[in-house]
Parts: sequence; structure tokens; C-alpha cells
Amino acid sequence: MSQDLHKQVPENKIRDHYKKFINELIANCKSWNNGVVKNLLVQSGIDKNNELTYLIYEQHFGVPTPLLDFTFNPYVALFFAINNITYTPSNNEIDNYLSLYWTCKEQTMFEGWVYVFDKNLKKGISPTKLLT
Repeated sequence: MSQDLHKQVPENKIRDHYKKFINELIANCKSWNNGVVKNLLVQSGIDKNNELTYLIYEQHFGVPTPLLDFTFNPYVALFFAINNITYTPSNNEIDNYLSLYWTCKEQTMFEGWVYVFDKNLKKGISPTKLLT
């Protein structure tokens, strides 16, 4: 987003550009460090041709991928959303924006947020303690 892809790539070429990006991510992971990831997969009994596995591996180690992370624990989500970021004051609204989505079948979204954040924080339970 910060590189304004829509301005760099013609609209009718964005799909091809994105496919190329994904394919390069996978190829780089397969060949990285003499194929160490590929060998790790083979030794673990995982199909070395499973392209999703390479993207998952990269996502886990901080490589920007198109994958999204899901968790049932909002503290885990919040931890990974803000881990290793540095606050820098900005006049650009998007620089101060974070999204955290919650779904729960048994209760309303509002009740879930109140329980998770308001009640636990008032009890003095730190988010990092809930992660362990």
C-alpha cells in the first residue's frame, strides 16, 4: 500500500504482477540457503511441492505474504499486531490505524470485547500473561 502499487502497475496487469510476486516468494523460499526449507519439509514428511507450505513458513518467520493469521485469542492477535513496532507520530491518519476483527457464535461482538478487554484489564491481567 505504501508503494502505491495501483500507480506503478497498469490496472489490467495487477493480476499478473500479483501472481509473479507470489511465485517469486515461493521460488525464493524453495531455493533459499541451498534448499534448506525444502529439505526440512521432506524430512518432516511434507510434500515439497506444496506451495502453500512455503508461504506459511515465510509468514511464520516474518516475510510479507498475502496470508492472514487467525486466532481464537484476541491477546495473541494484538501481540502479533503490535510486536516490534515503533510508534512514530504522524499527521497521516493511516499511520495510526490498526484492525483487529473478532467473531464469536455464542455472544455479540460487543459482549466479547467487553469481556476480553475491559474486564480482564480491570482485573490487572496483562495481555502477556494470557499468552502463556
